[in-house]
Order: sequence, then C-alpha cells, then structure tokens
Amino acid sequence: MIWNNECPDKRNIISFSYKGYTIYDPWIREELQEAPFSWRIHEDPKAGVNPFDYYGKRAAAKFIVGIVEKNQ
Repeated sequence: MIWNNECPDKRNIISFSYKGYTIYDPWIREELQEAPFSWRIHEDPKAGVNPFDYYGKRAAAKFIVGIVEKNQ
C-alpha cells in the first residue's frame, strides 16, 4: 500500500471520507492515513482495524467494489 505516502497525485486512487479524513487504506485508523510507511503498521493493534467494523460495512464494501471496478 505504498500509495498512502508516495503517490504524488491521489485523485485517481479509490478513497472515501471519514471524520474529515480521506481514507486510502481502510485497514488502518483514519489519523494514520498519511503516516510514513503506514502499510507496515496493519498488524499493530493500535493502528490496524477491521474496516467493516471500524468504518462501517457500507463504506468498506463500496471501497472494495470501487477497487474491483477500477481494475476490470
């Protein structure tokens, strides 16, 4: 998930809004979306989340459908 930090143009990356944050990686908490190397912290219990429980089933499902549709 290197896109979290190093992609200069995030306009074409699937995302959603949550509590004023843009969520590019729903497997981590909202305040850590721009953290350096955030793709490494998924297993940290203070950082990693179940996106369906944390952000809600609808938001997580729409995110996944968006990724699948973009890559067909």
